[in-house]
Amino acid sequence: MIQRMVRAALLDGRIYLELRHDTTATKQALGLIVIVGTALAVGGMRVAAERGFGAQVQVFALSLSSVVIEWAVVS
Repeated sequence: MIQRMVRAALLDGRIYLELRHDTTATKQALGLIVIVGTALAVGGMRVAAERGFGAQVQVFALSLSSVVIEWAVVS
């Protein structure tokens, strides 16, 4: 999966053809989206720390859910 991420970041055109025919790619993409969403949420929680725990929970939930929804809409 990491090799695929690197190849996609380098805009290797062959990776997109491989992904089109790989039936497990959707699960891997969702896993990557969850990882990115979690990282975004953790970063947002640090910013919201000044406002208390409730704000942190809201930021975490909104960040993670928005990334997953965006992924669902785009794909």
